[in-house]
Amino acid sequence: MTNFRIVNDIIYYQIWQLGGHIYQNDNIVQEIQQECNTNQIELISLKNYTWILDCGPEGISPKEVEPIFYYLVSLGVPATNFKVIYSCVVDTDSLPYPAITFTNRMIQHVDWWTHQLKKNIDWQNITLTHDFVCMMRRASIDRAHLCELLLQTFSRSSMILTFGSATNDLAQYSAGIADIVKSEQVPIRVENTPCSNEQCHLLDTNIFYQAPINLIVETSSQIDPGWTSIFITEKTYKAFTWYQFPIWYAVPRLVKEVRNQGFDVFDDLFQNHYYDDIEDPVVRRQEVVQLLNRVLNNNVADLKKQHWNRLCANVDVYKKHQQNDTLNLKNSIDLFKDISPIS
Repeated sequence: MTNFRIVNDIIYYQIWQLGGHIYQNDNIVQEIQQECNTNQIELISLKNYTWILDCGPEGISPKEVEPIFYYLVSLGVPATNFKVIYSCVVDTDSLPYPAITFTNRMIQHVDWWTHQLKKNIDWQNITLTHDFVCMMRRASIDRAHLCELLLQTFSRSSMILTFGSATNDLAQYSAGIADIVKSEQVPIRVENTPCSNEQCHLLDTNIFYQAPINLIVETSSQIDPGWTSIFITEKTYKAFTWYQFPIWYAVPRLVKEVRNQGFDVFDDLFQNHYYDDIEDPVVRRQEVVQLLNRVLNNNVADLKKQHWNRLCANVDVYKKHQQNDTLNLKNSIDLFKDISPIS
C-alpha cells in the first residue's frame, strides 16, 4: 500500500494516513524512502516534483509537517513546490510554503448527518433524561482526569457519560487510568458492547440526544500525545444538530474559531466561555467543570424551551455550511492541486 498518488509531475501525499509516531525526522525519512521504493522513484528525482501534502481528517499542524518540509528541501525540492492542505487552524501566511486550511472539513465526517436525518427525530419534544452528555469514547490520560472530576462533581444520574469504550485505546493507557479514575469502573459506556469506528458515528441509540447540554471533548489536547492544534471535529457540529447547548473541553481559543464560523455559542449563558483563553490545561479543566456546575443550578430543561429558536438557528447555520463548504472544499483543493479530482 502506498500513500503517494502520482499524477504527471505531482506527488499527492496523504500524510493523514501515517501513524502519529511518523512525524519525526528519522521516521519520516524512512517513510519517504520506502514510498519511493514502492513507487520506483529515485531520491535524486524528488526535486522535480511538486509535493501536495493532505492532512485529511486529522489535526496535523505545521509542527508535524516541518520535518517533511525540511527533508524534501534538503533534497532540492523548492519551497514553492511544497504545498499543504490543513484541516486545523493555521496562519498560512506565516509559513515558508503555500498552504490552505479548512477548519470545517469534518463537518460531515463518515456521513453522520445523512444518517441522522433518516432517523426523523422530534427534537423539540424529545424526552430529556439527564442534564448533560459527555462522550469520551477514546481513552487518554487527560480525559481520565476530566472523567474523574465529573464523577466527583456531579451525580451519576445527571449525566450521560462514556469513557474508554474504544477498548484498544483503553488498553494503551490502562496503567495510568487505573490510578486516575477511581469513582467508577472503566470502560464507561452506554452501549453494552464496544462499537466500531463507523458505528460510533452512525448511532442507533437516541440516548445521547436526551440532555440539553453537551460537554464537547474535542480531539486536540495539550497533555496527551497527538494533536495540539485548534482542530474542530464532527463532535462540535453534532452538538449543534442535536439542539444542545455547547461547552467545550478543548485547547485554548477553539471556541473563538467556532464562534467565527457563525454559530451561536450562547455566550450569555456560559460567561463568554472565558475558559477558552486559559492557557493552563489543568486550570482550564477545573473552570470548565465549575462553569457547568453553575449552569446546572438552573432548570436546564427550561433553558432549552426558552432558547429553542436560537438552537434552531444553529441547525440552520450548520445546514448552510454543510451544503456550501463541502463543495467549496472540493473545488478549492482541486484548484490548489491543479490536478484531476482524487476519488
